[in-house]
Order: sequence, then C-alpha cells, then structure tokens
Amino acid sequence: MAKMTLDDLVAQLTLVYGGGLEAVVLYGSAARGDRLAKRANLNVLVLVKEITMAHLRKESAVAAAWREAGNPPSLTLTMDEWRGSSDIFPIEYAERTGSSKIRATDFFSFIVLLLRIVMLFEPLRIFMPLGGALLAIGLCKLIYDITVWNLSETAVFSFLGALIIWSIGLIADMIARLHLRP
Repeated sequence: MAKMTLDDLVAQLTLVYGGGLEAVVLYGSAARGDRLAKRANLNVLVLVKEITMAHLRKESAVAAAWREAGNPPSLTLTMDEWRGSSDIFPIEYAERTGSSKIRATDFFSFIVLLLRIVMLFEPLRIFMPLGGALLAIGLCKLIYDITVWNLSETAVFSFLGALIIWSIGLIADMIARLHLRP
C-alpha cells in the first residue's frame, strides 16, 4: 500500500465528514519542526461538528490506512469535546539528548522538596509518625527503667519531645488548613 500523506488524510477526512470537518491540526514534533527521522510519525487532531456511527464506520478505514503508514492514530473530537478537554492531550516525548547527570545533591534537594510539599498540604503526615516514634522510644526506655528501678530523664524527655512535636504538628496543620481555605 502506498504511504499515506497528510494531504491524503485531509482529503479522505473531507470525504467522510464533508462540511462537518472543522479542522485537521498537526501537533507534536512535526508541527514544531524537530521531528526525528527514525520516528517519522505525524500526530493529528481532527475536529468535527458531530460524530455519528456512520462517520465512525467511514473513518475507521481512513484511520487504518493512516496507521499502516506508520503514524499514531488520529485523535478525533467534536468541537464541544475539544473546548472542554484542554488537559487530556497526550504528552509527546523523544529520546533524551544531551549529557545531564544526576548528582547526590539532587537526591537531597528532592527530599527537601518532598518534605516542603507534604508540610504545605498535610503536615500531620510528618509530625504524627515522628512524635509516635519518639513516644515509642520513651515507652521502651520507661519499661527498661521500671525493670531496673531507675527512672531516667531520657524517658521523660522523650515523652515531652513527643508532645512538643505533636503540638507543632497540630499548629502547622491549622495554618495549612487556613492557608488552603478557599
């Protein structure tokens, strides 16, 4: 079968939809002009006034020929669907070029960023387990101290530390809730 060109696709879609064909939009790397030779596919968005079962039957043959030419399936939407779907278009990616490296400092920066995001939205996810761990350490030390009949300040400071951490967590949670309130 001969390789189907973009002009052939538009001509066949015009036959299928007639005056109902609003636009055929080329997007992705080919539209930007940086299409890779080994990935010579054309990403196409087809916008129509309406889609009926008859249209789908006719367009299926056109789509099959387009796919056989080595291109990804076209995305066909009505104008109403297109206006309401600004966040569902696929993200096109190409193979990485360049020589960027991941360094150990990037891991530290990622952990800090992750903690900042969690602290902004759900600070109790950090403070509750941290306080719980300190409370568990205090309980273990208290049980040990009771068995040897010697209460140390480590157990007391662990309990107080857990209470302080939980208090800070509750204050941070209240601030986050006030900040995120519409």
